[in-house]
Amino acid sequence: MTISPVSKIQDYSEPNDEGVYLYNFCIDTTEGDRLYIRQKPQTLPVAGDKISFDIKSERTSAQGNPYKNIENLCIMPKEGEPQQQQTAQPAQQVVTNELKKTGNYINPNLVMFVTGVVGRSMGGGRFTKEEILELTRISVQAFNEHIK
Repeated sequence: MTISPVSKIQDYSEPNDEGVYLYNFCIDTTEGDRLYIRQKPQTLPVAGDKISFDIKSERTSAQGNPYKNIENLCIMPKEGEPQQQQTAQPAQQVVTNELKKTGNYINPNLVMFVTGVVGRSMGGGRFTKEEILELTRISVQAFNEHIK
């Protein structure tokens, strides 16, 4: 784990040719390092924040500038202890797993369908929070079999 203060952050995220949104954040540190994270952090740091992260790889750009690809980004609270990363909710995990299996990391139709089915089902009061995971799994399966 490495700790550095942030001087600037830029969002270079954009959709690719297939419409899949690819996250790409560039973080400059006050120590002169350039960091790239290719996933959306739970909370984006701002200038002045101290961050902790793991270095995934170190590379050099075509222009000869060194940079580091990072993961597990956390913003350090003022006391100096890293914030614990939030774990994904069960419903989010099922959708994420399905999206990873299909290679389509963002399918807004699937997300809207599952959100609608689970939301309406929970709103009806017939399901408990323990049943959300199974309800989500069945919703994803129904989408794949009948709508996809």
